Amino acid sequence: MMNDTDMSQNGSDEIRQHAMDWVIRLASGRATVADGEAFRRWCGQSAEHARAFSECRQNWLGMQQAAQREAAAAPEPQHDNVTPINTARLTRRALLGGALAASVGWLAVRPPLRLWPSVYDISADYHTDTGQQREIALSQQVQLHMNTQTSIDIYRRQGALAGITLQSGETEVIARPGGEYPFEVLADNGRIQATDARFNVRYIDRAVCVTCLAGQLTVEHSDRSVRLLTNQQISYDHNGMLPVAAADAAQITAWRRRMLVFNNTPLVQVIDEINRYRAGKVILMNSELGKNLVQAQLSVDRFTDFTSLIQQVYGANIRYLPGGVVLIS
Repeated sequence: MMNDTDMSQNGSDEIRQHAMDWVIRLASGRATVADGEAFRRWCGQSAEHARAFSECRQNWLGMQQAAQREAAAAPEPQHDNVTPINTARLTRRALLGGALAASVGWLAVRPPLRLWPSVYDISADYHTDTGQQREIALSQQVQLHMNTQTSIDIYRRQGALAGITLQSGETEVIARPGGEYPFEVLADNGRIQATDARFNVRYIDRAVCVTCLAGQLTVEHSDRSVRLLTNQQISYDHNGMLPVAAADAAQITAWRRRMLVFNNTPLVQVIDEINRYRAGKVILMNSELGKNLVQAQLSVDRFTDFTSLIQQVYGANIRYLPGGVVLIS
């Protein structure tokens, strides 16, 4: 008779087997939008599902490294026309294994067209899918509003909430007095600290933009420390920090109303932003068209308004393909 421990073990083994199946399927190069949605649902069933996939992926990466070491250690043939049979088989196996493991690693980190969450997404403490927004109360003093495609990890000091690491995406933070230390947000190589403030942090394409919406906060990056007051913002990346600038709070927080506001923004940047809110991908085929400046307010729930605008204003051709892919030319 099977006891509870045996049943639990069988369940874990089944989850792990399914996780390996997903690793192989995502590496096949034939994953579809439906596969991506099914994978997202499977990972979302429990933390154990997400953890099993992460562990299986790590095993594949370990196999890749071992295969590369085997290939590097394989002896060179002694003569041009003589190749030891075992060496040839080992080298081929190592190269094929390494290629498959590498593809799994890449597809898990950078899923094509975001058909499924990346391994970083599913392993984050908090994550939002494409088009999703969430509100989270971390404590009585700290509340988060997460925008689309956002991944966040929390960290503690001596058991107490100390801050979050914004791995990618965008979040609005409300920090109220009451904590022993200022609340921190880490983004890229910078640190934001606030005791009594409301602020927005956006970390997209290796660039960070911090906007103070109320109160005051401190932004540190490299060897610089800057204080921001209400309606001020600052940006930084690997090249350093830009000067403090005035901010339009209504535009910065428009996403909270599920709106996107563009003020003389190049069309190519508008498309990049829209792609963060919808499944599939909008692809601009005309680089000259992408230079046009856009002045518009768009609902993230009415994508057809955007395509109609592009057709009417610029006479662009719009082509819809399966999988949510849209070509603009």
